[in-house]
Amino acid sequence: MRTIIDKKYIDNIPILEIYKDDGKDNKPLIFIMHGLGSSKERNIEYGYKLSQEGFFAISFDSYMHGEQETEEFKNADSFEKFFKVFDVVMETTKYINICIDFYKSNPNIDINRVGLVGVSMGGFIIYNYLAKNKRDNVKAAVPIISSPYWSHTSKEFANRNPRMEKYLDEETIEYIEDIEPIKSLMLMKDFPLLMLNGAKDELISIYGVRKSFDMLKENYCNKDKIKLIEYKDIGHERTSQMIVDVCSWLKKFI
Repeated sequence: MRTIIDKKYIDNIPILEIYKDDGKDNKPLIFIMHGLGSSKERNIEYGYKLSQEGFFAISFDSYMHGEQETEEFKNADSFEKFFKVFDVVMETTKYINICIDFYKSNPNIDINRVGLVGVSMGGFIIYNYLAKNKRDNVKAAVPIISSPYWSHTSKEFANRNPRMEKYLDEETIEYIEDIEPIKSLMLMKDFPLLMLNGAKDELISIYGVRKSFDMLKENYCNKDKIKLIEYKDIGHERTSQMIVDVCSWLKKFI
């Protein structure tokens, strides 16, 4: 049975549709969001695995990435890009609802069953979306090697990389603290959230992730709907086991 990978544009957003050509309608819609400096093509493997589980996967280029990459962003060094991530996240978060609205009339998709998967910066986008949106059709999310506690992540990364200190001044810290989603998400109750993180991640500190998890879990009545999986000896990378865990979570709650 064929798996379709189809390139499209939605309001100038470059996307890839990845789904199994099995003649079945009403597939749950899953958005997969890539990391900083990456592109929609990086998610084809995950999209394929999701399609084999009966999902209709969408991978799009984030703002200033892939086909939308600007010269300014392209020429920025890795440290500059790290602190541009928040601008990228704010703009890319808007893409999710644009795409949801686009697929409302597509018979291949059950628009009432939407899931979010994001890697690194893609996880930032998920957390930001959940903090700012309340849509009943978004049923579950899996941020991978990511965190909603952006100020903690930024400070920890700067501590390990002295060259970062010049980018993390007091004004920048205040800005990050003002926009980070952790405070809003602490009010979120019983939304199915699976957090996947490497225990040896040097970019997204596992200590900040654990603290975030504890803060979020506090407001849950049903503790089975929020879960943190730590992968021993794994750093800032995604693994084959992660997509297995992604599929299991989404099949359970969508």
